[in-house]
Amino acid sequence: MKTLKDPSVIMLVAALVLGAVTRLIGLLGQSIHVDEAHTFLLSSLPWRDMIAALVANDYHPPLFYAITHALLGLGLQHEAYRFFTAPLALITITATWAIARRLFGPAEAGIAAIVIAIDPTAILWDRIYRMYVVLEAVVAVSWWLLIEAENATGRRRAVLWTAFVVCAVVQPYLHYLGIINVFCQALYALPRLRTTWPALASAAASALAFLPWLPNALKQLPGGGLVAGTASLPIEWWTIVRDAVLEGAPLAWIQAPAFDIVVTILAVAMSVWAAWSARRSILPFWLTFAVLEVVLTLVSGKFVAAPRYLLPVLPVFAIGVGQVVNRHLLLPKLRVAAFALGGAIVALLAFCATNVLFDPRYQFADWNIVSAILAQRAHAGDTIVFDQGYSAEALAKETVLRGYASWPVNAPLDVTRAHTWLEQQSSHRVWYIENQFYYVDPDRRVISYLESTRPQLSEWLEPRVELSNRVYVVLFAPERRPSPSPRHKP
Repeated sequence: MKTLKDPSVIMLVAALVLGAVTRLIGLLGQSIHVDEAHTFLLSSLPWRDMIAALVANDYHPPLFYAITHALLGLGLQHEAYRFFTAPLALITITATWAIARRLFGPAEAGIAAIVIAIDPTAILWDRIYRMYVVLEAVVAVSWWLLIEAENATGRRRAVLWTAFVVCAVVQPYLHYLGIINVFCQALYALPRLRTTWPALASAAASALAFLPWLPNALKQLPGGGLVAGTASLPIEWWTIVRDAVLEGAPLAWIQAPAFDIVVTILAVAMSVWAAWSARRSILPFWLTFAVLEVVLTLVSGKFVAAPRYLLPVLPVFAIGVGQVVNRHLLLPKLRVAAFALGGAIVALLAFCATNVLFDPRYQFADWNIVSAILAQRAHAGDTIVFDQGYSAEALAKETVLRGYASWPVNAPLDVTRAHTWLEQQSSHRVWYIENQFYYVDPDRRVISYLESTRPQLSEWLEPRVELSNRVYVVLFAPERRPSPSPRHKP
């Protein structure tokens, strides 16, 4: 009964309820995401073919695909598989609460749990069937295991370290970012070898376990990490933190010149404040995860610091918010200001979360709309070109596509091939479906070719705040036939 009256436990329960509601509400009604479609497509192949396709056409390690391969035997509709991953956000919430409570106290723990539960970026990405929410949970649990095992004794110590080893081995096979987290945990262990030497042993075990997959990872490396940073899509550094913690921010705010800068400064300050307040704890090393992502991005040219890749570090920010509220910004006289700032942050996160949940402009692309357009307006003999080609996978299970010839533009080389293919379809109407074109067709050569050779009949655009979530659909008539030259009478 005493535990039930603990305010911190009450806040944890509230956070778990919020986390469950925000992750699970309307989950089946949400359109398939292109990443989900790609996951299901590869995972549905026979085992040997799945591994070969993963190495050739993907940039992630195999564990999540192997799990999906097994789960597909259940025969569920694809959207239903989200119920296997979305609830894992509750593990991240609980682990964050437990870590904050141990390092700082109950008030910080309760606030941190609430922040994780209502963070709009976490909500957005946790709701799709992908390895991101799984990695977030494993990373958070692994840090909790580390601080618990460090001071444990007897059988409990053995159990905790065994679980930690499992996490260390699993992380690189879930996502390559897991390698960075294992490295950061090894850094934490180095000056504390007397109590944390098993963390170094775990890192060694993780490296050895990863060796069989390493040749495949090296084959994937050239094409991986190109989600931004290309000439057509430069990295917008000031938007990264906002996208990592505050998806759903109103468009008018985003367009304000100083908004991204203010959000970045506040979020970084909260995280650094948490790490500094517990500088002898795991938090500085956990935050190093994000620092290394930025460094690797600058050094490698790969966008390792993509907003969704920063989500495993979100608990540090959440704990920082709790610290600010409870420690009164170092000065007791600023108690009111600290509570006002903390309350404003929580209110802001909650407001943006409602946008992510209920306003389509702040959500991922809705491929159900595209499917409905094709079902209502496509004619027999129509052809379809997808720019980029992963969009075709999002509609692969739709019966509306059956019977239509299509061409997916999956690489820059496919643009030229698309022109040749379209020439062969000169007598057919063409549906042009565009989403994230900048990866493979940054100059929009495919639609430029269509516009120069065919009349446009209709067009549709899904309005979205984020360019990556916009879908543009255009229907083109058959090619214009040049008028025959008039015959001159002799």
